Amino acid sequence: MKGKNNERKQSKLKCFIFLYSIDNLCFTFAPTYMTQNELYNQAEQALRASLEILRSNFSHLDEKRLQQRPEDPKGWTILECFEHLNLHYSDYLPQIELAIHKAKAHQHKPQPDGPVKTTFIGGQALKWVKSPSGKRFKTSKRYNPLGRALTPSALKSLIINIEKLLRIIQLSKEVDLNRTKIRFAVIPMFKFNLGNLLEFMAAHTARHIAQASRLLD
Repeated sequence: MKGKNNERKQSKLKCFIFLYSIDNLCFTFAPTYMTQNELYNQAEQALRASLEILRSNFSHLDEKRLQQRPEDPKGWTILECFEHLNLHYSDYLPQIELAIHKAKAHQHKPQPDGPVKTTFIGGQALKWVKSPSGKRFKTSKRYNPLGRALTPSALKSLIINIEKLLRIIQLSKEVDLNRTKIRFAVIPMFKFNLGNLLEFMAAHTARHIAQASRLLD
């Protein structure tokens, strides 16, 4: 029995090493479909649209409505949707700022007309976040808000976080999005490039705001 467990552990380790090697080669796993400048514009537009929805559709709701549980007991409330996003922002905003400062120090100069490359982990994250709306995925315990004691301040925090990310995008225009790297919070041995992460953050925000919006129907 012990021998089989060791074999499983070694197999998992080999798998992680293989994926880590692939990821750090920075191959493009998906076709390049936009320049870095186009990505900036797309991310900014998506985030501003998310802000508009939050302010127009949710800011006037009372706490009871924000806390209302859907029929599925494992389904998230509106505030839990927002808190899930806040947990991601808490992990990645400081990392992104630090990565930009390091990239500037290493003179990784901006390439606005250059392509955005997609690393292995970036491609997987983007594939997931752009899957059909409403399709469920298992959430990492790290980011699962179910059962947390939440207040309407989660909505205010999300608005602040999105505004901060918009400011960070302006800073990111001073560096090369492909050469600026940020660790994947769940498995730190993997890294996003900044372009993939910005695209993911914008799409992930829109996805869960759409989830919260369905609870208004």
